[in-house]
Amino acid sequence: VGGGLPMFQNNIEVLKQIGTVIYLNVSLLTLIKRLKDEKNFRPLLKSIPDAEFHGFIEEMLSERVHLYKQAHLFMPNESSKPNNLVEKLINELVKTNKIIY
Repeated sequence: VGGGLPMFQNNIEVLKQIGTVIYLNVSLLTLIKRLKDEKNFRPLLKSIPDAEFHGFIEEMLSERVHLYKQAHLFMPNESSKPNNLVEKLINELVKTNKIIY
């Protein structure tokens, strides 16, 4: 789901009840770079000037991270290779008995 969804109502609890919630954790700098690359496709970010972008993302993350940390599983995601991430996720889900493979 999008990063803002857990912020509304009781969404984080609902998500945890209906499935395994995974926090794809990256450093602030990686997050800023990725979001800046996608800025034109994200309505919330489109109008943020480049000079304010870093501070805006840092503030949003600090407001949200307490909810993200309620996930069942934390997965570092500094690599931009989706296949590697999927393989790591499957291994972790099997190891924690969240999925039988």
